[in-house]
Amino acid sequence: MRAFSRGLAVAVALLLMQTLGFAKKYGPEYEARVGAEAAAQIEKEEKLWTGEEADATTAQLQAIIDEIKLHTSRPDVQYTVKLLDNDEVNAFAIPGGYVYVCKGLMDEIQSKHELAAVLAHEMAHNCTYDALKQLDRAQKMTLTTAAAVLAAVVIGGNDEMPWAVWQAGSLITRGVLSHYSIQIEKQADLHALQSLLPTDYNPVGLLTFMERLAAKERAAVPFDAGIFESHPPSVQRCIYLTQALQDAGVFINRRAVTKWDPPVVETVPLGDDPEAGSVQVLKLWDVELFRFDQAPEGMDVADRGAGMVERLTQALADGAAEYEFRVQQTGENYCVTGIGETILTVYDFDAALAGKSAQETAQAVVTAIRTALRKDFLANLYD
Repeated sequence: MRAFSRGLAVAVALLLMQTLGFAKKYGPEYEARVGAEAAAQIEKEEKLWTGEEADATTAQLQAIIDEIKLHTSRPDVQYTVKLLDNDEVNAFAIPGGYVYVCKGLMDEIQSKHELAAVLAHEMAHNCTYDALKQLDRAQKMTLTTAAAVLAAVVIGGNDEMPWAVWQAGSLITRGVLSHYSIQIEKQADLHALQSLLPTDYNPVGLLTFMERLAAKERAAVPFDAGIFESHPPSVQRCIYLTQALQDAGVFINRRAVTKWDPPVVETVPLGDDPEAGSVQVLKLWDVELFRFDQAPEGMDVADRGAGMVERLTQALADGAAEYEFRVQQTGENYCVTGIGETILTVYDFDAALAGKSAQETAQAVVTAIRTALRKDFLANLYD
């Protein structure tokens, strides 16, 4: 049997391909053994992140995965989370339910919603056997490898399964950190959104995460992508993710899933002379919105400022857009509103401090808020 010629081995391999088909390899036992082999090889080459912080993080990730998996196409899969001690912003899943998360990803994630979205994406790859399908493609493209694996079934007697599993695990280990094709990535993104919708995790997290990656791609020095050219640019993914969220009726509120600084009130001196006094300034992301040094009867200046901060913060957290901040007259006064709720009221003493009419002062506040929102949007887009 060992005297088989290379040509006969190839012929046997082709015959086995036609007769058995690679689809048979997608059974639970094969998938589990391939995954275990790939996991062993990954952990030989990569350092695992361990310790108390890592244990807490693993528990957090496992809880998220256990909730999301119930809404996937393969809710019976038992997932095992492992952390890699490197700074790469990455996560990946391999057959058998292994999910690897790099420490660098945890540093980049801005909310539990973004984290859940990334995990849902990797689980989607597992649910549709993408790694095993990639293995099939790799074996079909390199006939020698495919022949060696399948000819071993004939030549190796009862030892064929460990050899085939080793070959499969090796190919997946080498390829798992490479990017999938454009279509496969798109399918995983859309499947992830579908599995997140029934949960308490906001699927907008996948969009905001991709938007930050897109911003970094635009800021990076252009390079030859080589084999990674088949991976869809993040900006392209942002486009179809936005459309998919809108089609699903999801309100795209980025501030609900990302970190952002709330407005503040600062005390600012009126000049270089300490005796000139000071004024309170409401600011949003370093943009000055409104100056005040008095409060209406029954309220002190500090409470007035705290109220402005609270109401503006709530409007922003609710996803208020530029056009939703407006000037509205209430009795003799002019108010600044956000999503129909009053943010602040401009009194005559405020107008006198600004040197404008009350209406002009209120309009200046609205213009400043819109400027801050635009500035923040551009910062996130190109930072």
